[in-house]
Amino acid sequence: MLKVEVMSQHTQQRGFSLIELLLVIGIIGIVAAVAVPSLLGARAAARQGAALANLQTILKMEYGLKVSSGRFARMSEINQQTGGTFGQLNVETLSRQGYAFTTIPASPTDAELRDNFRIAATGPGPDGVTPYIFLLDESGVISQLSP
Repeated sequence: MLKVEVMSQHTQQRGFSLIELLLVIGIIGIVAAVAVPSLLGARAAARQGAALANLQTILKMEYGLKVSSGRFARMSEINQQTGGTFGQLNVETLSRQGYAFTTIPASPTDAELRDNFRIAATGPGPDGVTPYIFLLDESGVISQLSP
C-alpha cells in the first residue's frame, strides 16, 4: 500500500493586516480629534482660575502694604513681599503660570499709588490667539475685559 502525504499550503499568519492597522489608526485619530480641544480648553480654564486666585492674593498684599506704608504696591514690591517667589519679574511685569501681571500705568509714582491702583492680568485663551485680560482695582473688583 502506498501512502501519499499531502502538505498543507496554508500557514498560520501572524500580525495585522493592512486594513486592521488602518482601522486602528483611524479610530485613534478620531479620539485625538475629540480629546485635544477638550484638553486645551481645560488647560486654559485652569490657567484662568490660577490667574484669578493670583489676583486675589495680590489684592490682599496691596491692602497689607496700604495699611503699613500708606500707599499701594508696585509689582516689584509685591514680589519682594514673597521673597521673590511669587513670579518672575521683568521690569514692572510679573509673570506667573502663563499670565503677565502689570500695574497700570506700568511705573506708577508714590502719589499715584496713594489712593488707587489697577493691575491687568493678561494670558492666552483656549485658542492660543485671543488673550484673556482681567483688571483688578483698589475696590477689589476683578473685571474680565477680554474676551
